[in-house]
Amino acid sequence: ISEKEDDFELIEKRIKTLKNSTKLSRAAHWYQKGKNSDLLEDKLLFHWIAIESLLKSSEETYHNIIIGGKEVSLLRVIQRISSSVMLNKFFEEYYVDIYNSLFILTKHYDNYLKISIDLQNRIFPQNDEDKDFKKYLCNFLNSLEELEENINNELCKSKLRELNLFYQNDEGIRAKEQEISNDILLIYRLRNLIAHNAVFPKYVIKYYANKIEIISGSIIELLIEKSQNTNWNLDDILIDVSIRHEDFKSNINEKIKALKLITH
Repeated sequence: ISEKEDDFELIEKRIKTLKNSTKLSRAAHWYQKGKNSDLLEDKLLFHWIAIESLLKSSEETYHNIIIGGKEVSLLRVIQRISSSVMLNKFFEEYYVDIYNSLFILTKHYDNYLKISIDLQNRIFPQNDEDKDFKKYLCNFLNSLEELEENINNELCKSKLRELNLFYQNDEGIRAKEQEISNDILLIYRLRNLIAHNAVFPKYVIKYYANKIEIISGSIIELLIEKSQNTNWNLDDILIDVSIRHEDFKSNINEKIKALKLITH
């Protein structure tokens, strides 16, 4: 999903060719309104509307999304789909983002963190011709404790410690899933407070308006991609996202091992 008006018009044209064009166009419209809004309250509301407009469906579909759930509601479906989309995204991007930050601090800021040369050689490419990024990312994940001991910045040490805990077993994944679900619940409550003209600190609204913007954009982007690559209706896609989420969680320890495995 793009910020630029001309790019957004292209996205809308692309959406109109898809099977689920009506709901996707409506959601993209509200997403763009939220993106361009100067009022934080409106930003949060518009992104929430974008998600609601995509995920509203029948109770039968809700039961198929909330697998094994006795109580179903639109809020629980939003929690479920948001967790499904954002958890997978976080798992794939979290360690890469930290790695890129460390690379920049080391290579472009005169080894700001004072990482030893030996450790640098193991976790960072030494020249532009070296394109074996998977090897270096694997080495990075396998060297987190050593890195934490090696660097001289307490904030970075803390970030590495958190990263190491997240990629050890399924506990970090499940904790992150609960965090996303709790964020959605709080955003829902803020949305209700805004609708009733309640007063609250601006920094709270800013924080959660930015969060819901990322979540709504990620959901819309995924559903556009799925609509392009399948002939399924939106309900079937959402059910598939939920099922894949369960599969992702059940195989998380194997996925962590695969990330840390150097195959060559």
